[in-house]
Amino acid sequence: MSRKLNFSALAVSFGLFFFCQTFAQGNPSCQINVNGELKRVHVWYTFSNLDAKYAWFMQVANIYENNIGFVDENCHFIDPKQKIEIPVNALKKIGMVVLEEKSFQSIYSFIGVRNDDAIKIVPNKKTACLFVVAPYGPGQMDRTDWKLNNSDCFATDYGTKIYFK
Repeated sequence: MSRKLNFSALAVSFGLFFFCQTFAQGNPSCQINVNGELKRVHVWYTFSNLDAKYAWFMQVANIYENNIGFVDENCHFIDPKQKIEIPVNALKKIGMVVLEEKSFQSIYSFIGVRNDDAIKIVPNKKTACLFVVAPYGPGQMDRTDWKLNNSDCFATDYGTKIYFK
């Protein structure tokens, strides 16, 4: 009986290890110094530009509570005022770091705008997408997506992979 139990435990452990390794593949390993305390990226987001013609610009924003920060693939903090360019058929990774443990009251957003000629036209008919994220527990979140002016954006993998088009 103990052999079956040990084998079962080994199988479950291997399955969890394999799942975790597969799910985390391709994500940078960051430890960020925040006021003398090392913090890790809580969630990695992958942003892909599926548009074959135009680049997209993206910004991240804290909407409610200011206890979250975002880092790029090189583990450098992103300025919320910074526009991040995602070239044609390219992708970017952005990590969300919990800077200060509070509650699950934080709300943040990812906004993408297609860099086309419509940006210069008045009235503005910019093609844009907005993803609003509201976590309510570990690994649990509500997300609302808006598509503006015929954009075709969507998210998969619990909202961690976001596609602009």
